[in-house]
Amino acid sequence: MERIPSYKEIFRIAIPIMVGGISESISAIVDTAFMGRIGTLAMDGMGMANIFLLVIIMIGWSFSRSVQILVSQNFGAANYSNIGAIVQHAIIVLFPIGIVLMLLLYLLNGLFLSYIIENQTIHTIASEVCSIRALGMPIVMLTLVFSGFFTGLGQTKVLFYSQGLAALTNIFLNYILVFGKLGVLAMGYQGSATATVLSEVVALGVLLIYLGYQSGLIKKYELLIRKKLQFHLIREVMRLAMPMVILHAFSLGSWVYFFSLIEKMGEKELAISMVLKQIFTAITIPGFCLASTANTIVGQLVGSRKIDLILPSVLKVIKLNYAILLSLALLTFIFRYPIVALFTIDAQVIEQISMPLIALLLAYLVIPASNVLFNSISALGSTRIPLYIETINLFFYLLYMFIFIHVMKLSLFVAWLAEIEYWFFLLLFCCFYFYKMDWKKNIIYLDKE
Repeated sequence: MERIPSYKEIFRIAIPIMVGGISESISAIVDTAFMGRIGTLAMDGMGMANIFLLVIIMIGWSFSRSVQILVSQNFGAANYSNIGAIVQHAIIVLFPIGIVLMLLLYLLNGLFLSYIIENQTIHTIASEVCSIRALGMPIVMLTLVFSGFFTGLGQTKVLFYSQGLAALTNIFLNYILVFGKLGVLAMGYQGSATATVLSEVVALGVLLIYLGYQSGLIKKYELLIRKKLQFHLIREVMRLAMPMVILHAFSLGSWVYFFSLIEKMGEKELAISMVLKQIFTAITIPGFCLASTANTIVGQLVGSRKIDLILPSVLKVIKLNYAILLSLALLTFIFRYPIVALFTIDAQVIEQISMPLIALLLAYLVIPASNVLFNSISALGSTRIPLYIETINLFFYLLYMFIFIHVMKLSLFVAWLAEIEYWFFLLLFCCFYFYKMDWKKNIIYLDKE
């Protein structure tokens, strides 16, 4: 990459990821909407289970991001033979982790959930959902490895097919299994969890089938050539992944703490917050996809030693991110009542959501910049620096929640203002790193033969 990427080139990488991510978001929205038709408690239980599961899945996502960084730098440096070894060693590490997570999640989810959920009915629903979803953990881990591989190459079109088909499968099976259609016994929230596991199988299947038909990819990157076990590669994958595992454990753990505080406010407050969570995810998906795109671009620029192009390229992605996310946030506010009605038929939830929603949408004044900058830092080869930034940031985030939600027990509006507090300080710390520190000297090159 000899120049700043054009908007066309950014979109070439980002749009397939966006469409795939939006497909996943629609699938999650449908899950929530179906649960909202069953009842508020079912929606709350499913929502709490999904938040808890997200913490677990982020372990795999962290390894996926390390694969993406390693692949993108080696691709930028044209060290193609390294890429197959990276993928193989990532599988060696992550698949056993998936097995362990499956067993722990299946056997001990009730114990873990008891620390964050007080309502017994919500706890029971969440526990049963986690037990079913545990079966898909090894599959999810493998999917994330291959997702990191394709994203690192900038070949993201396959992710659109994988995530899109998985989302369609999930929606179709949800309709059948939740409500008992086509002669199938209605399974409620258990049916929804089962549909999700089956859709995860489809997502992995599409990626593997695509690879099977792309013999050029397999040959070029030596994916099927058995590599000698290289402990330095395992160490490299772990070195990159572990700070991100800790980072996301802290980050999502704080979100779990946030929702546990909301759960103590009451069923309606929790139901409102579950809807807000889905809205937040839906709006932010394009932003996270652009952040992932920036990660790939930065990694390839590092690999090709075009360091002076990094910051201008990142700023270009940020401008695009603002245009998309602010537009979505504005449309969400304008059409808030019909949007909320998609998730629930509870009149109180629909009526009371406006103020907390405003609090959430204010965060989009800073999310586009902070998200892209933060993700770009890890692509520079050091994942410890994002960990340091996030640790400091979470201190202020947790302090806010402890004072205003736990101690003072203020309104749901004040609770959701925590989002703008979190993203504002993240932006502040990222800007300090790029503009006040000698970040170029901290770049770690990972593309050595």
